[in-house]
Amino acid sequence: MHTVFRLTRIGPFDAALWLHTKEDPSDSEWDQGCGELLALKQRNDGDSSRLRTVIISDGGAPNARQRSHFSGLFTGPTKSSLITVSLTNPVKRAIANVITTWLNPGFRAFGPARTREALAYVELLSEQAALWKHFDELANVLGMTETLLLARKAVSTGDT
Repeated sequence: MHTVFRLTRIGPFDAALWLHTKEDPSDSEWDQGCGELLALKQRNDGDSSRLRTVIISDGGAPNARQRSHFSGLFTGPTKSSLITVSLTNPVKRAIANVITTWLNPGFRAFGPARTREALAYVELLSEQAALWKHFDELANVLGMTETLLLARKAVSTGDT
């Protein structure tokens, strides 16, 4: 297992939470999460304005097919924050820049030290207790990740 996903309600938002290891997600892991997002889209008559996505990754990322599947789910704007230690990798950084610039202008990538900024961007900074509870439960399934530890540390020490 390389990825776990949870769709939940946090405050006024539908929150899609992804936790990735260093390995890329399998098609079945990715498709499971996208299936839940498709059901959300149908329940909300296609309205994605209340969807917020937080991805915490040690470097694992969807492949081109998986990104296409995800981006095809919603036609309206969504806000997504990626918190990752892998932005020092030039290939991963280039992919994040392409996604931000061309594919999803609502997507932003942050290093773990900028976790407060990442959560503020998706309007979940005031909902940290619920957010961390869900990520801790995801980590219980997947295993603790380096980025999750660093993100939690940055928030608890007040790093920005």
